[in-house]
Amino acid sequence: MPTELRTLLEQANSLRFKLLAIIGKDEAKKQKIISTLQKEKWNLVDVGSELLEIHSKLESENDNELKIGEEIKEWFNEKPNNLILVNASILYHSMFMKISPVGAFKYNSRNKNCVIFL
Repeated sequence: MPTELRTLLEQANSLRFKLLAIIGKDEAKKQKIISTLQKEKWNLVDVGSELLEIHSKLESENDNELKIGEEIKEWFNEKPNNLILVNASILYHSMFMKISPVGAFKYNSRNKNCVIFL
C-alpha cells in the first residue's frame, strides 16, 4: 500500500469518526485506490444500489420517511469493518431526504474504518 494512503488511513483511524472522504473526479486514481484497498481485504460497497433496494422495500410500506434513517443505520451496522463506500451521492436525492453522505455515515463510523468517495 502506498505510504500516503497508509498515512491517511492511520490518521483517520485515530479520529473519533474513522471516515476518510476522498473527493475528486479522476476515475483512474479512484480505481487504483479501490484496488489497493481490496488487496488489503477492504470491502467494496455500492451504496447507491444497496440503498435503492432498501428504499424500494420501504416505499411499499408507505412510511419510508419515518424509517429511512433507521434503515440506513441498520444496513450500515450489518456491514463488516474496513468499508469502501462508492456511489453514496444517491443520499443527496430527495427520496433519501437529501441526507449528506458524510452525515449519514460519520456517526456510525466510530467503530468501522471507512473510505468514502464523493
